[in-house]
Amino acid sequence: PIAQFKKYPSDVRLKMYKNLSNGRREGMFIFGKIQYTDDNGNTQYLKDHHDQYTLDLRDAVGKFGGTDGSKWLDKAASRLEDGDDNSGWMFAKYPLYSDNEEDQQFEADYCEVRLPEIIYSLAECKLRKGDMSGAAKLLNSVRKRNYPSSDWSTVLYAPEGAATLDMKEMLAEWGREFFA
Repeated sequence: PIAQFKKYPSDVRLKMYKNLSNGRREGMFIFGKIQYTDDNGNTQYLKDHHDQYTLDLRDAVGKFGGTDGSKWLDKAASRLEDGDDNSGWMFAKYPLYSDNEEDQQFEADYCEVRLPEIIYSLAECKLRKGDMSGAAKLLNSVRKRNYPSSDWSTVLYAPEGAATLDMKEMLAEWGREFFA
């Protein structure tokens, strides 16, 4: 799924996830070395589940162990049994709040339908009916929040931008917007 996001490199969701507090956050993915502050106020790095090496998550599957995140294996099979704790980016679809932010904590059974889901459903209907321009405008109304305005000419779907919309791209867009 990361490749679908990397198709548009300026996507703000590609940033490292960070809780900015007060109900705000940025990014959606967790990758690289993951810092945290321990009970004594010291900066630490997350370790693997055996506490043997510092995690350095990368967008690949392999037995990386304690190797630096810039190192890649010469030959790596991409099967579940060939991976370790450093294999693959993690994602934070829903915010992770500290215990101090009780006003941001909700029950696990809280359910909602997001307006973008309705907009994407209508856009797909328009696309299937042949109204590519109408579908693109609907999708762009949601997509604009994920990219800096300086990139809209390349990342928005035509006629508002240069990106091409077809059924395959519609499926990829569903995946990017409603990932996980």
